[in-house]
Amino acid sequence: MAKSERISVAVEIYGTSYKIVGSNPEYMKKIASHVDDRMRALAKAHQHLDIPRLAVLTAVHMAEEAVQSDEIQLQLSEVLESREALKQELASLQENAVKQQERYVNLQEERSRLKAEVSEAAEQISKLESSLKQLEAQGEEKQAAAADAEKQIGDLKSAKGRVEVQLKAVQDELAQAKEKLAVLSRQLEEARKQETLVRSEEKRLKEELAKVQQQHKEKLGQLENQQKDKILLLDNQHKQERAKLEQQYKAQLENLEKQLKETEAHLAASQEEKSKLKQQLEGAGRREEQLSLESAQAAKEAETWKARAESRSQEIERLELSLQQASEHNETLEQGLSSYQEEIQSLKEQLAKGETDLEQALAEIETMMDGRKELAAERDRLAEAQLQLKAEANRRTEELQQVLKDMESLKDDRQQLQGEREELLGKLESLQKDLDQHADELRQALNQIDSMMNERRKWMADQEQWKEEQATLELAASEREEKLQQVYGEMNRLMDELEEAKLAAERVGEQAVAERQQAEEYLRQLDELREEMQVLKDHLQEQKRETEEYAALVDEREAELSSEKEQSARLRGLYEEAEERERRRDEAEQELRRQIAQWQQEAAAGQEQTAELSEKAAASEAEKVKLQDQLAMIGEQFEVISHEYRLLLAERELDLERSSKREEELESLKVEYAKLQREYNEWIELLEQDQLS
Repeated sequence: MAKSERISVAVEIYGTSYKIVGSNPEYMKKIASHVDDRMRALAKAHQHLDIPRLAVLTAVHMAEEAVQSDEIQLQLSEVLESREALKQELASLQENAVKQQERYVNLQEERSRLKAEVSEAAEQISKLESSLKQLEAQGEEKQAAAADAEKQIGDLKSAKGRVEVQLKAVQDELAQAKEKLAVLSRQLEEARKQETLVRSEEKRLKEELAKVQQQHKEKLGQLENQQKDKILLLDNQHKQERAKLEQQYKAQLENLEKQLKETEAHLAASQEEKSKLKQQLEGAGRREEQLSLESAQAAKEAETWKARAESRSQEIERLELSLQQASEHNETLEQGLSSYQEEIQSLKEQLAKGETDLEQALAEIETMMDGRKELAAERDRLAEAQLQLKAEANRRTEELQQVLKDMESLKDDRQQLQGEREELLGKLESLQKDLDQHADELRQALNQIDSMMNERRKWMADQEQWKEEQATLELAASEREEKLQQVYGEMNRLMDELEEAKLAAERVGEQAVAERQQAEEYLRQLDELREEMQVLKDHLQEQKRETEEYAALVDEREAELSSEKEQSARLRGLYEEAEERERRRDEAEQELRRQIAQWQQEAAAGQEQTAELSEKAAASEAEKVKLQDQLAMIGEQFEVISHEYRLLLAERELDLERSSKREEELESLKVEYAKLQREYNEWIELLEQDQLS
């Protein structure tokens, strides 16, 4: 294409303007619109994809369409090749028809020649008649000829009886064939009823499956909403409790530090504050236990969800069992159709046998007539046979023309199929069947033409035989004319009856062919039903796989909840250990306070004793030193106990720090849980989008 013929066209694809170069603006806009529609459709089905990935996915889908288009084009080429082969067969058939026409012309020429020979034979008969008049005096010969004629009449009567027996047998066979056709019709009607039942069952299964899917989706949405609400409520409660506890811990810590700086006189107030702190810690423990109970409840609901998923899996398995039963029922119908086709084939063989018997009977009658008709009757029969042959040739020609018309109709159908490319995929199988059927019709037409040629050769052989026997027939022509004329009329009547029986057999054969075509159509419908059931079965397998994935997700969520439960139990154990240490510290503090009080009492008593000793001044110096040593020892013990008390306070601060760290870990676990919940929700949304797409 010349460079000057290419133009630039501005198009918009998925919200972005582009300029593309081409020769046809409308075509380029159509292509851009197609790409935009595909991207938007895929964007609705896959909302999590960004534009580059969406563009790649669109390119993959359009490439798949291009590959499918190439495959369709390849299949169309194969169909066109089959059509060309069919044209060649049609040309061959037309060539055979031309040859048949030539043979018919030759037959007409042969007929003219035979008419000339018959005229010559008539002249000879006239001569023979004059000669026979001279032999009337020979009575013995006449009597012998009369006896011979009577014998021949008896033979003809016997042949007539045999023909009547054969006709009765053929009529009985035709009656049996009609009965079999009636039975087959009833079987076909029963098969149609079974097909209706199968379709109804399939529709019911589809509706039940859709109902189960809708219920599962609604229950899943309710469970997710409940889980979200509970998690949000627990998270808010935990945050509020934590903020409250932090404020209380901070206030109590400040108060505790202030109280520690004060004198021992404020220890009672400190003990009271510590009791309040303990109560608050116990309240926090109870709230933590409540959170654990709610987590257990969530796990229980997850178990319920899992049980429902298992119930849904069992429902899907039941549906699969129903589909399998329907498939087995279809196989039974197919076996019935196979038996039906075998019976049709047997019926066709019986009809063919009946036609053969009719032809044999006709041949026997014609053979008997060949030896017993007078020359005039033979001349009339030959003319009639030639007319029948001409009528048969005309009928065969009309059938051939009908076949040619069918071929032209097939040609028109093929041309129409070329313009229906979108429907080609769905009709390829039907087209192939039509081609096979028309090929069978062509083969049947060729067989009919061959049969007609064989009949023509047979007639020619009969004509040669008639010519050879004319000399013999001329000797007894005048004597047999009157009697054989009556026999000839009876034979004509028998031939008419045989022709009617043959036509009836042909009608039965046509009806059998129609029944076979109807059975093939029913078999095709069963194949389509089997394909639809296979698609439904694949869909059920996909639903089962998704259910198993849901169950695995439930197990995973259950494992996560179990892990969180273990972590909560571990934190609870740590908290109980902290409470135990707090209890031991309280006991040690109480013991320390008791000892301090005791030591204070002892110190007061010692001071009183020192005062008494000082006042008395009569005590010995050694006792005074002893008392001073005791006071010093008590002071040292007081310092040691005070140091232990400070160590206990420091340990308590460490425990508070550990408790704060536990709270931070618990908060981190809650954040991780919320993150897992969001990922779970996103995963569920992706699954729903994939199902919708």
